[in-house]
Amino acid sequence: MSETKYILVLANSERVGGRCVAGKIATPLEGDNFDIGQQWVRLNNPTNKEGTVPYMDTVCRPNHTAVRPLDLIQVPLLDPCNNPDHPEDWNYDPAQKWKWVATAKPQDLATIVDTPPLLWHVAESDAVPAGYIRTMPPPPASLYLIKASPGWAFTRFKEWNQYKGYDKKRRRLQFSFAGNYHDMSVTDPEFDRRFKLPGATSQWPSMPETLTVPNPAGWYFCLSLTPELNGKQYKICATFFET
Repeated sequence: MSETKYILVLANSERVGGRCVAGKIATPLEGDNFDIGQQWVRLNNPTNKEGTVPYMDTVCRPNHTAVRPLDLIQVPLLDPCNNPDHPEDWNYDPAQKWKWVATAKPQDLATIVDTPPLLWHVAESDAVPAGYIRTMPPPPASLYLIKASPGWAFTRFKEWNQYKGYDKKRRRLQFSFAGNYHDMSVTDPEFDRRFKLPGATSQWPSMPETLTVPNPAGWYFCLSLTPELNGKQYKICATFFET
């Protein structure tokens, strides 16, 4: 039997075969207000092996479009996936539709930001070994919402993919956290539109180009670790927010 939960969406990013949707549990209060807690939920579709969320499951806004980061939604949850490498994963009931409730403001993020002492750092700037989450001190986490640290940057470039035989666009976030350097892929589908980037891969630079951002101190990032791939879990920036 499912139990309906309120979730503040903090990521609806691209993933092979569909979407990755995650957020924090919200508790309704009087007067149409909500208390956003620190419990993360990453939604998992139990009808497919990877748990990827089909795009149509996310379509619940009043204008019949997909949920967006900062939307508050109702989702029928079934049970935790009990995945030690993705402890936030929960199965949702794909037979029931999600419901849009409201939309928060970017300024609200300051009250729910995560402040871990360290951030997924072993040896590589873009990944951790598979099983790393199980070795973390409590509480283990594969999702964080962090405030931008000084000196962070977005870069973009094209890179030859030897397996596919053509150039692919690369979008990266670089920053330091607690003295450790991180360099990760950006999967936010709004990236190209936000920075008015050309659609043709041929028009992207071969060398990394740093993008200009206004008020860099006012940005927030929803960060995630991917499922295991070739013995690693890769770091990604699933969503960026500017205030």
